[in-house]
Amino acid sequence: DGAAGMETITKRGQSIPRRDREPGDGAQDPFGRPAEKPYERRFRAEDPPLPSYWESGTRFMELGATARADEDDAEAARVFQLAADTLGKNHPRYADAIEALAETRAAQGMLEDALALGQEALAMLRVSKGENNPRVAEALLKVSAAHEALGDTRAALDTAAEATNVAAMSGRSSRLYVRALDRAVSLGPNDERVDAERTQRRILVDAMVPRPPVNGYPGVAD
Repeated sequence: DGAAGMETITKRGQSIPRRDREPGDGAQDPFGRPAEKPYERRFRAEDPPLPSYWESGTRFMELGATARADEDDAEAARVFQLAADTLGKNHPRYADAIEALAETRAAQGMLEDALALGQEALAMLRVSKGENNPRVAEALLKVSAAHEALGDTRAALDTAAEATNVAAMSGRSSRLYVRALDRAVSLGPNDERVDAERTQRRILVDAMVPRPPVNGYPGVAD
């Protein structure tokens, strides 16, 4: 029965119907199943209005995060997939849903799936955010970790080095840059790209070190 099925979808909280389409136009219920009357209201007139498509997707993200916190990865994966399907590829949070699903798949040991999902999210962020956005650097670091988990150290290093370059656009003093550089160093301490970034970082750090006054002028080097 449809009503019974909807109550077992999330285990936590109410079902989240969608109401952006009218019955009979090929619409689906919130979980991707065809239904003739998926939006039949079963609530009292004084109940609050049903959430919209995108509100439902955001709610699924919250439920997925709760499932991860409860170490219920199977439930989390299911709900994050629902979030992605509900939001759709044109929604700005679609990449977030796919990344969350990738992290859950990695926790489940489904490493190839995790890599494919991470690469999909990265490709979407490159388009939506721009190549040099910090969000792209974060996605690159996650893809790097997925490559490393699969034993592909070279791909992990290449991706981490790219993440370092992207993060540098926001400043070599940022935490994201330091995290990316640390990862790149751990993967390829003798790599020319990594060594060049370490040199740039060292120059920045040295420039920020307070120097003793000389002839009454603070901060002047000997």
